[in-house]
Amino acid sequence: MAAQRKPILSSVLKSASYERGVLEIEFQHGDLYRYFDVPAETADALLASESKGQYFSKFIRDRYRFQKIRRPSFPDH
Repeated sequence: MAAQRKPILSSVLKSASYERGVLEIEFQHGDLYRYFDVPAETADALLASESKGQYFSKFIRDRYRFQKIRRPSFPDH
């Protein structure tokens, strides 16, 4: 299980955590994913990048095995 997620200032990403090769990312729209075997340097670079959404798209998305944890839930109207 990944560490507690910390908020991210990004229009795409809402929060992230990293622990022992597992990068957990919550997106602004509510989806939550775990990415496996991510090097610590990659996770650190994501959090330090000026555009976290662009960094994610270029260096993480489609490069690591992942698991979708949850979909967004919307209240009934």
